[in-house]
Amino acid sequence: MLTSGQITEELRAVYPHVDIYALDATYNVVSRAAVDAYNEELSQMLFAAGALRWSEQFDCEDFAACAWALAKQKHLAAARHQGDLAQGVAVGMLCYRLDGAPHRGHAINIIRTVGGWMTYEPQTRRWTTLNPAENASAWLALL
Repeated sequence: MLTSGQITEELRAVYPHVDIYALDATYNVVSRAAVDAYNEELSQMLFAAGALRWSEQFDCEDFAACAWALAKQKHLAAARHQGDLAQGVAVGMLCYRLDGAPHRGHAINIIRTVGGWMTYEPQTRRWTTLNPAENASAWLALL
């Protein structure tokens, strides 16, 4: 379990210029296997919403918001069966500039796994990495 202060400190080390909004007091970390297991559920959720692929009306931040909402719903469901869960789950949205370019914004999910912070592209349902320019250009992290 991590506190919002720990979350902020860890994210600041990875994304030095990001504004961080950690809205819960405590967070549970997520296993990479748990995220891999809910890929199909995320696909079904997006299909039900009619979000079969990127569009002007449903783009990167919408995909990231859906993945974030599903993680929160899974955390809520687990809280009903377990007593000592944190207030939140360490999954959020990260906004940054593609290749650091000023007019190419993008949003993905950031996930604090047992092994550290990882980035997840909800449009493809795959783990991804940011290049150094993208890391430096991150401007918003919301958990």
